[in-house]
Amino acid sequence: MDRRSLSVLCDLRPAFEGFYGISHETRLMFSLLHDLPDIEVTGLINHPSKMLARALRRRNPAQKPGREIETLSRFIATMAPPASRVGRLYERAAQAGNFALLELMATFGIDVPIDRFGGADFGDFLWRTLFGKSLPAAEFERVRTSRYATLWSPWSSMHATALFPWRRYARVDSTGYDVFVSQTPWPGRVGPRTRLLVRYHDAVPVFLPHTVKHARVHQFFHMSALRENARSGMFACVSEYSRSKLLALFPALEKRAFVVFDAISEAYFPEHASRETVATIITSRIDASTAPKVKPASTTLA
Repeated sequence: MDRRSLSVLCDLRPAFEGFYGISHETRLMFSLLHDLPDIEVTGLINHPSKMLARALRRRNPAQKPGREIETLSRFIATMAPPASRVGRLYERAAQAGNFALLELMATFGIDVPIDRFGGADFGDFLWRTLFGKSLPAAEFERVRTSRYATLWSPWSSMHATALFPWRRYARVDSTGYDVFVSQTPWPGRVGPRTRLLVRYHDAVPVFLPHTVKHARVHQFFHMSALRENARSGMFACVSEYSRSKLLALFPALEKRAFVVFDAISEAYFPEHASRETVATIITSRIDASTAPKVKPASTTLA
C-alpha cells in the first residue's frame, strides 16, 4: 500500500510585509519544502490587515472556468487600497463587521473556512505580491503552479480577538491538512487532526519591548498567541538562543521545542577569492586618519 503524502499548510502572511528577515525565510521555506519527498505543500494566503473576498469553496463542486477566474480575480482585487474616501469608510465598516463575525464564530465554536486558490492564471499577482521581492526569477514557474489556500479574515483581526477577557481564538477549518506551519505565533487554533508547528524566530516583543514600535500592542499579542500555541503546538526555533528564551517563558515546552536554523539563499554563499583580492578590498576601505598604527611583525615588543 502506498504511503500517503504529508499534507502541509504553510503560512505565507509574512511574505506580504517585507523583503528580507522573516519575510524572506517564509518564501525560502515554501520553496524548499517542495523539494522534500512525500510532502504536499499548500501556501496559505492570509493578509496582514485586509478582509479579503472569499475564493473558491473547498467543499463546493467545481464551477465553470470563467466563473472560477472571476471569483479569484475578485479575491485579488480586494487587496487594492480604496480609491476614494467613501471607499475607505466602507472598508473600515467592513473590517468592523468582520471582527464582530469572527468573534461570534470563536465564541460559538464555528470554524473559519479556508478556501482554494488556483494560481496558474495569476502568476504575476503571486510573484509581485508575495515572492518576487527576494526570490530569484527562476522560481517564478514553481510559484505559479504551486497549491494555495486563502483565509478571508485578516491576521490583525484574528489577533484582536485576544482583547476580550476570555481570549478565545477562532479556529480555522484545517480539515485535510496534517501540519500547519506558522512563521510567528499564530493568533488562532487549528482542527484536532492538524498539528500546529510554530517557526519561532525571537521573543523581542517580550524581552526587548523598548525596541519595538507600539510596544504594548506587540507584547500583548505576542504573548497571547504564544500562550495559546503552547497548549499543544510544536516549536521550530531558529537558534538555540531563541529556544532558550521560549523555554524561559514556557519551561513545559522543552520536549516540543527544537532548533532548525534559518534557510539561506544561494546568493549568500561565499565566493572563493584570492588573498590578493581580499587584501585589495580591505585596504581600499581604510581611512588613513583613523587607521591604527601597527608595528612590523619582526619588531620585538617591550
